[in-house]
Amino acid sequence: MDTWQDIEISDRSFDGDLITGQVFHNATFQQCRFVSASMDSTRLKGSHFAKCDFTRCSLADCSIMGCVFTECTFVDATFFAAKLERARFIGCNFEGADLRAITCLGCDFSFSSLRQQKLASLSLQGSIFVECDLYAADFTDSNLGDANFTRSSVAQAKFENSNLKGANFDGVDLKQALIKGAILDLGGAIAFAQSHGAQIEP
Repeated sequence: MDTWQDIEISDRSFDGDLITGQVFHNATFQQCRFVSASMDSTRLKGSHFAKCDFTRCSLADCSIMGCVFTECTFVDATFFAAKLERARFIGCNFEGADLRAITCLGCDFSFSSLRQQKLASLSLQGSIFVECDLYAADFTDSNLGDANFTRSSVAQAKFENSNLKGANFDGVDLKQALIKGAILDLGGAIAFAQSHGAQIEP
């Protein structure tokens, strides 16, 4: 098993490389390319990836713990069954990516595009989606308790039968969101009512 530890790499291409099962620990990658690379079952811990391109990269069954990805591209990438813990994806593009069956604990997707993502039946409790593009994202049957959706776009997003207790919808227009059967607390119910023009009186 190869280990990439305490290294800094910039402007390097790993396109199409086989990196399966390797370990990245406290590594920094800037403006690197991992297009169509195979990173299945890799272990990433405490590493930072800035402006890297993971288009069509396979990250299935990988473990990502305490890593930061800033302005990275994950278009058509595969995260199937990946384990994400305290990972931050800031300003990233996940359009067309496969996020099915992921495990997500305390992750931050702020300012990212998750348009039309299939995120149904996942545990996303406490996740952060501040100012995200969530157009037509499918959160059906997911646990989104205490999640933060502040100022995100949720038009056509599906929250049906999901747990939204404690979720923060400040600055969110829920008028076009689908929430049939969702569990809301008082704050969520007020946000939904206000999005439909209701006036809340004390």
